[in-house]
Order: sequence, then C-alpha cells, then structure tokens
Amino acid sequence: MAQTTLLKPNKPLISIVFDLDETLVYNRHTNNTEPNIRNNVQDALKYIRNIPEVEMIVWTGSNAETCEIVLDKLTNKEWMFDEIISRDDKWFNDAIYTKDLRLLGRDLNNVIFFDNDFRCVKLNKANSIVVECYNGEYNEHDNTIINMMLLCEEIISGMKKHNIDALSMLNNIKDKYCYTKIIVLSENIKQILYMYETIYHPPHGEFNMLKSHEIINCRTHNYK
Repeated sequence: MAQTTLLKPNKPLISIVFDLDETLVYNRHTNNTEPNIRNNVQDALKYIRNIPEVEMIVWTGSNAETCEIVLDKLTNKEWMFDEIISRDDKWFNDAIYTKDLRLLGRDLNNVIFFDNDFRCVKLNKANSIVVECYNGEYNEHDNTIINMMLLCEEIISGMKKHNIDALSMLNNIKDKYCYTKIIVLSENIKQILYMYETIYHPPHGEFNMLKSHEIINCRTHNYK
C-alpha cells in the first residue's frame, strides 16, 4: 500500500528537516518565559537558507500555537522554513512516538534529519543525525550547530560536485562529523517485543551522533 504524503509536492535538491525543542531551542520552562536559543542557531539557519535549491522544514512535537511563538522568537518573524509541521495526529502518533519521513512525500535519498531524540528518528536512521540535547543553558563548548551547518554545507557541495544524492554524500563523510551510537535492547525487552508484535518499539541499533565539542574543519563553498 502506498504511503500517504502530507506536504505539497516539491522537488528540491535537498530537504533538511530540523526538530525544534532541545535541538535548536529550549522551551520547556514552567513559568512561560521565552525560549532559550542554542548557540549559533540563528546565523547557521540563515546561512543554510541562502544556499539555493534547499528546502528547510521544521518538525516539532509542540502544538501549532506554541510552535508559532517559538519560531517568531527564533527567526525574528523572518521567513526561514518552507514547511512547518507541528503536533497533529496525522503527523505524530504517541503510540509509536516517532517522526516518519515518508509522510513528507520527498525523495528520501535527499532528506537529512536532525533531532535530539532517538525515538523520533528510529524509522529513518540512515537519514538522521542525532544531536546532543540542549537544556537551555549557555555552553561555550557546544559546537553542535556549527558542525550541523558545516555538515549540511559539505553534503550540498558534494551532491553538486559529484552528482550524487544526499544520503550517498552523508555516508561518505559521516565519520568526519559523527560518531556511532549503539543502543542495545535488554534480553527482557526483546522477549516482550517478540511476544507482542504491536507493542511500542524502543529505538535500537546504530545511530549517527553529531560531534558537539570539536569544530570540524570545512572550507567555505560558493553556491552562486
């Protein structure tokens, strides 16, 4: 059966999907204060936005009202994202707690996804780069966003130079920007999953984890 897609048709060179809370910002305050913005996020997003043929998508588990407030703060109400996906039963199911990139209706060979939660990327591990959680505190050693920007830049440059898709380019350079995080299920959990096939499946296997402290060297490219 064909997978339902929910976005309007588009064929960009690459679609880059960003989680919002605890990836780009922190918005889990209990006193309704404004969100904290992670180091270098605004400059990095503007840089990627200015690269031609790039589709930028934000996909958050927050509701639409909260998402709008956070994005207004993050972008200073400037246009930044081509598509904004917030919490809705069509997009996000609490029973399986994940984000299914197939719903985007894009060529998955040219989709890259950044999220801090292993559960949200478990269906599309090849497309996904997991980032360290941002807890709202400033950390001068947190270079996550710089490396995210440099990784996107090198993927896009390599796609054009070598005429290959985004996943092939990511696979070529992932060891430069990422380390492998392996999540192993306990034997008890394995037995439960074996007995009840429809039960919520926790993430397991190998994941690409973005390096967050050292800045990865990468030359600047001209996309004009």
